[in-house]
Amino acid sequence: MAQQDVNLVKMAGALAKDPLVFDEDKDKMPFAQLQLKIVEGGLMGNEPVETYHLCKAFGQPMANKLKRVYTGTRMAFYGRLRTRSYEANGVTRYVTEVVIDPGNFKITQAVTEPTDPMADFDAKASESAAKEGQIEHWANQENRAYAEHDQSDEHIPEHIEDESSDNIPF
Repeated sequence: MAQQDVNLVKMAGALAKDPLVFDEDKDKMPFAQLQLKIVEGGLMGNEPVETYHLCKAFGQPMANKLKRVYTGTRMAFYGRLRTRSYEANGVTRYVTEVVIDPGNFKITQAVTEPTDPMADFDAKASESAAKEGQIEHWANQENRAYAEHDQSDEHIPEHIEDESSDNIPF
């Protein structure tokens, strides 16, 4: 008897950014796309490693659930790996994503209000700088540097490659 491979993924983590829900087109199945952040390690002196995984959930019930959660929401689910490809500017690109099983999906700690992703960073930076008495010194340096900044366009390269033409939705 031949061994049968099983495509099963078990994941638990927090949303790295707000889910994108696509349910406006009545001719297509509604789906949501989310990015899950998983922190691994950090035990016994090891540095924690953050990994980010692209996930999709299909169907109106899943789209409705994911409309009401925001960055930082913790969740756990089973799913399966799926690989797909698409053409962008004549180049074939490949994407591996996790398709969530709606029967095995649980929000373990919901964030139900949108948050400013920079608020925590700004608060920590301000607190740290205040402890060292550097805020005023830093502001003076920035103002002086801005006033002395060369306003010409000489430093801008003539050709900047525009990657916004790809059809990746993130």
